Amino acid sequence: HSLYISTDSESGSGDKIYIGMYKRRGDFDGGVRISFNSMWEVLDRCNGYSYPTNIPMERNKIWKISRTVTHISISCNGVEVYKKSVVAGSCSYSEGYFKDLDVDIKFWSSDTASDRFTTGMSVSRV
Repeated sequence: HSLYISTDSESGSGDKIYIGMYKRRGDFDGGVRISFNSMWEVLDRCNGYSYPTNIPMERNKIWKISRTVTHISISCNGVEVYKKSVVAGSCSYSEGYFKDLDVDIKFWSSDTASDRFTTGMSVSRV
């Protein structure tokens, strides 16, 4: 299961990609925030904060956020910049998230970076 998001925000702008993942019955099942600060910051609700250093420098970026039953990974312009385990017992931040692969994605109102998104079938504007 992958979500593709396009952005044109500059590093240091303070913009954010901020998504929540919800089980079909509406229960929160995790989320991801990517902050365009002077130091790149990724927050997932299982592992807490990470600070990837290999983010491509181009302004226009295509982000791929993928979930499996064992991992969450983030790629930017084809470069994997983040991969963490989300299996039971590995979540240091919040145990119990990322258990369901059949989820609805919601862009939170504080998302200021996402321009377009797709799940591979069609492209939509945020």
